[in-house]
Amino acid sequence: IAAAVVAKRFTKGNMKINSGHKALFVLFLNWGYCVLLQKKMYKKYLYISVWTLLIIYASVTSNESLPKFQVFEHFDKVVHFCMYFGQSFLLVPVLYKLKFKYLLSISIAIAFGMLMELVQGVFTENRSADEFDALANSLGALFGVISYRYLIQSKKWESIFFK
Repeated sequence: IAAAVVAKRFTKGNMKINSGHKALFVLFLNWGYCVLLQKKMYKKYLYISVWTLLIIYASVTSNESLPKFQVFEHFDKVVHFCMYFGQSFLLVPVLYKLKFKYLLSISIAIAFGMLMELVQGVFTENRSADEFDALANSLGALFGVISYRYLIQSKKWESIFFK
């Protein structure tokens, strides 16, 4: 309830899709506060939650609000690749007890990427869905899991960063 009141005040009562990122931020702060109150905080859940919220923020925010950084034409495909690389990379340790954790991590990241493309096409005014963005999302998810498998899981880094 407190998060909703603060979100309404933060957006001055004007809850549009362009101001939705402010409400999301306030809800995230409220969630983070609840997690910190627990005796044991799991870093891996915090990492994937923050990363997913960043993806949502970048996906629903208007293009004018995002920083302009274009090294070459279609640089946004590299950004999409990196966002979903990170998401699938961070999903693997969350699903570590499951038998098909790699396949599930890829599937969740790809499905989430498709959902965000659909949200951009249907619910935002100045964003559009793009099949090449979806392809970049999918490739990023695939390479994120492969990288986790060969770079992190076999090393002692997994216990340092994700336990």
